[in-house]
Amino acid sequence: MVPQIDADSSVAISISILVASLMAFILYRRTTPRLPRNYCLLLGCLRWVSVLIIMLLVTSPEITIVRSGNRKPVVSVLIDESRSMQYPDSSKIRLLTSHALDSALRELSSKVDLRLYSFSDDLRQISLEDISSIKPAGSRTDLAGALKSLIATSAIKPSVVVVISDGANNYGDDPSYYASHLSIPVYCIATIGTKPTPDIALESVEADEIAYAGSRIKVWLDISGTADTDIPTRVTISDSVGIVYSGQVVVPSHGAKIRMPIDLEVGDMGIHGFRVRIDPFEGENVLVNNESSFSVKVIKGKVKVCLIAAYPSWDFAFARRALKQNPSMEVSTYLTRTRLALDDALGRLSDALVSLDVLVIFKGAKLAQEYDAIQQYLNRGGALLFISGEADQRLFADFAPFVLNTQRQGRPRLYAPVVTSLGQNHDVMRVGMESQRFSWSRLPPLPVPGFIAGSRKQALVLLEGRSNGDRVDLLTVMRIGAGRIAAFSCFDLWKWDIAPKGFGLDVSAYDELLTNLISWLNEREETRPLVASTSRLVYMQGEPIDISARLSDDLKPVAGARLDVVVRRQATGETILASAMTDKGNGNYSMRIDQLPSGEYSAMVRARTASGKEIAQSVRFDVDRRGLEDSNFDGEPAVLEQLAAATGGRVLSDKEVGDLTSVISPGTIVVRSSKAITLKLNFATFALLAILFGIEWLIRKRKLLV
Repeated sequence: MVPQIDADSSVAISISILVASLMAFILYRRTTPRLPRNYCLLLGCLRWVSVLIIMLLVTSPEITIVRSGNRKPVVSVLIDESRSMQYPDSSKIRLLTSHALDSALRELSSKVDLRLYSFSDDLRQISLEDISSIKPAGSRTDLAGALKSLIATSAIKPSVVVVISDGANNYGDDPSYYASHLSIPVYCIATIGTKPTPDIALESVEADEIAYAGSRIKVWLDISGTADTDIPTRVTISDSVGIVYSGQVVVPSHGAKIRMPIDLEVGDMGIHGFRVRIDPFEGENVLVNNESSFSVKVIKGKVKVCLIAAYPSWDFAFARRALKQNPSMEVSTYLTRTRLALDDALGRLSDALVSLDVLVIFKGAKLAQEYDAIQQYLNRGGALLFISGEADQRLFADFAPFVLNTQRQGRPRLYAPVVTSLGQNHDVMRVGMESQRFSWSRLPPLPVPGFIAGSRKQALVLLEGRSNGDRVDLLTVMRIGAGRIAAFSCFDLWKWDIAPKGFGLDVSAYDELLTNLISWLNEREETRPLVASTSRLVYMQGEPIDISARLSDDLKPVAGARLDVVVRRQATGETILASAMTDKGNGNYSMRIDQLPSGEYSAMVRARTASGKEIAQSVRFDVDRRGLEDSNFDGEPAVLEQLAAATGGRVLSDKEVGDLTSVISPGTIVVRSSKAITLKLNFATFALLAILFGIEWLIRKRKLLV
């Protein structure tokens, strides 16, 4: 134990001692009446101590007491207990029961502070005796997650980490990148075979999760083989009724992959589940990776959009091109001057409204004859989109979300687009999400006619324009009856298609914005106040399930509400989980569920409106029998090599386990601790001062000095 005093504290202590000594000496060098020397010395010491305490309280010097000692370094051993450790046979886990590993760990424990953990779905501490009884059953391998949990739960940072794994990392962050920032060497013991196990595997299934009734979808199967020769086999796809596809495929050899396309008819509306199976070859050891599932949500047919204009224009032409290239939309066009449809035999517009989903109305379109029919169309749940804001027609004046100035004053002014706070998280405004360089400020300003005087109270403004301090609403949405309406106050929107490409951005703001608007206008279920969904329809074991919900009141998002989720197993109705969702802001809520076993599930999301009414929506999802651990069961030595190389460690084979003690030599850890001591005014110091001054006063009084 060594006291340490810095320069400032040394000066403060010296001054305090000097002042206390001077006061004691001056006060008791001579007294009247004169006192014996022993009394003067006693009174001087009492005054010296009192003044010294007061000076130390005033100057607050700090004395640091440093203690040092030695301790054993901490070595943490992480043992992979995921399911891939038992594939294709028990050869990987034989290491855990081997005498070599047991001896190496016991010898290491005599030299270091050895701490043992198993990891897969979570991290748990074990003893030496527990290692031989580990049964790999975890649903995923998350090396980075195991390291994070180890650091978070360790009171003392380990000096060395040893990882025993096959390296089949299939979840979480990059372990090499994370470990490289820890300044801890990681040594890996690889439980990996020397040659691939003969096998054929269905690596992945890709298919659209949403399709249109009566349509066909493309399903892509990624199939791999590690056998010595190509293997012909059969692929079947079945649903709840029976086999819907059967075909032959030749699985390549030596780890090669093949991508197999299949056209599949999805049937009527609803959620359809499919099971894909590859017939195994004779003697194949691992069969679980020969199957996989996927689901398709079948909705009604393509969105039927009709573009209505008086005559072709640039805005009309760009909108028509953007929507026609979208395979989910069926586009027809109608010119009001000639009463002609350009693309198909649309017939009378009033009669065709029954089959149309969205009407896009451009500048100058004269629809006085169809006014009543369009009003009824909106009441039934139809949708209107106004482009190139125009007020010379009754339809725009009555149904557009804008307030109009009847006296048209001034020429159109240019306004630059700015996303509003309501628009930032709205589905319509999700434009250029994959381009980090895109921003609305890079789009050119557009002209707005002078008759736009603002928006109606019930309208939501998603995009506004700014020009020299002035503001105007550019894009608004609104509901009338059961229908939805969106409108632009600006025109020449086609320039937003060209401008980003001039900046070298691979994004078409115009195409994306227009497509988002049409999709949003057509989503009838979104008119419900509560909409819940899962990120996928089918999950593999080990994948987290993300449930999201959006709560709105007359199209306005509702934040700060309480949403509860109850997850049940479909077959038995058993409640698996009940929890509240997390408020993500702007009416969006989310919840993550982890580690569900295979099966079919339903999640009931409940919320309470401002009026006190309870609303609910149920969503369905499946967890497949196959999991993350049922692929790549031979392991990945490259992952362990990168992890060791990034941290300054080393990879040992299972035959080099006996060298573990000699390889790991962290040395002795010198532990230093320090504690700063500062004299503070508290009850103890106050009481001590009172006692010192009290004793001095009593002696002085008794000797007639007071």
